[in-house]
Amino acid sequence: VNLLCGLKHILLSVLKAVLLEAKVMVYSESAEACSRAVLCLLSLLPGGLWLGFNSDGLGARHHHFRKHGMPLQCFGHDCCIYPYLSLQMLDSLLRMRGFLVGTTNRMLVERASPDLLVEVPAETAEGGGVCR
Repeated sequence: VNLLCGLKHILLSVLKAVLLEAKVMVYSESAEACSRAVLCLLSLLPGGLWLGFNSDGLGARHHHFRKHGMPLQCFGHDCCIYPYLSLQMLDSLLRMRGFLVGTTNRMLVERASPDLLVEVPAETAEGGGVCR
């Protein structure tokens, strides 16, 4: 709820950027807030939280949804998702065509030069909150 309240009018623009495989970076001073925001954005896409993972217990479900085109194939070998990204992964990030990552490092934001930067206040990690 807090993420939706915080993004308000730009939420659709952020989702559009994710679907178009743009370089989207979520920044916050809190690691919990930035990783939660990345996972919340993924949850808005049909099948987004699956991230292509499969196990024996989910095999039948994946087959059922795969025939309907889900999960959406927004991310592959050229586009990555990292709920939290450290500075040591910068080189691999710069080789990507697009990404959706969260970080607490301002230097990473400057060096990666994302197409879209979403700044999430650290208070969003506390939960609760009301839309106004």
